[in-house]
Amino acid sequence: MLEIVDLTKRYGDVIGCADVSLTIEDGELFSIVGPSGSGKSTLLRCIGGLEVPQKGQIVIDGEDITESKPYQRDTSMVFQDLALFPHMTVRENIDYGMKRQEVAKDVRNERISENLSLVSLDGYADRKISQLSGGEQQRVALARSLAVQPTILLLDEPLASLDQQLRVVLQNELYELQRRLGQTMVYVTHDQNVALSISDRVAVMNDAHVEQVGTPRELYQDPQTLFVASFIGDSNIFDGTVTAVDGHQAKVNSGEHDIWGQQIDEVNDSQSVRMAIKSERLRLNEGGNHRNEFDGTVDRVEYRGNNSKVRVETESGLKLEVVTEDASLYDIDEDVVVSWAEDDCRIYASE
Repeated sequence: MLEIVDLTKRYGDVIGCADVSLTIEDGELFSIVGPSGSGKSTLLRCIGGLEVPQKGQIVIDGEDITESKPYQRDTSMVFQDLALFPHMTVRENIDYGMKRQEVAKDVRNERISENLSLVSLDGYADRKISQLSGGEQQRVALARSLAVQPTILLLDEPLASLDQQLRVVLQNELYELQRRLGQTMVYVTHDQNVALSISDRVAVMNDAHVEQVGTPRELYQDPQTLFVASFIGDSNIFDGTVTAVDGHQAKVNSGEHDIWGQQIDEVNDSQSVRMAIKSERLRLNEGGNHRNEFDGTVDRVEYRGNNSKVRVETESGLKLEVVTEDASLYDIDEDVVVSWAEDDCRIYASE
């Protein structure tokens, strides 16, 4: 088990991460996601010993390793730039960390073969790094990190430099490998789609803090902050003022629209708030008893393969984006009715 307790890392006046606390279970594939500069890579480097925090603790299986050198802690890292040795063969790259651990040669050779097989590179041991494609180099970096048999494998945006198609292939391979080995992995990425598709749980970071931790479903279906609601998935965001409160719901005036939603933060009458609703929760030309129902006009249809995004502008100028599988049914300038359920719209206190 990895425990991070009240961790803070500063670079002069810049805060890399602030008061971060997380618990990552054995065998878990745990992702840390957030925009550039949110603190996710700083946190990972602290776990790996490449940075020393000014405050807090890092504990692996009950042992405080906060100030231990990287080679003294049972972790291994796959970097975004891979950090492979170009003058060495594949075998020599994988062997490097085990030599530093003083693993016996016969054991090293066995692990090299095993890990090349794990990453589907049988027969590549004697090739130079320069002879490999980007995807093959990524597999070598993963094999090298697995060969030292770390308790925790750290991955810092390892697929970011690859094209979309190869990235999808390798993220699926990584998922299958993690499930087969039961290897604890901490995966840092700015790509929410990767985090949601492969992770047991995800921490969303913003401005050096952890905003929310949960399963992919929890983060998507029940975002507890406006940032998580806006960062995870496609969302419509509105500003407004509370005009009525009815139990866990509230009515918010936004422009000339009265919009009902569910309170995430407790709000009061006349309070300024922000609202968020996922684009696929909006409906076009569907009847119902929703209190949120407005006339509008289609002003754009964006084809995206398995679905499309239809942009609608209401009569009062509110712009809404609707994700639908039925975009072919709608034309530019067509009049539509857009609606959504009250509990699908989340209300947050303005900061």
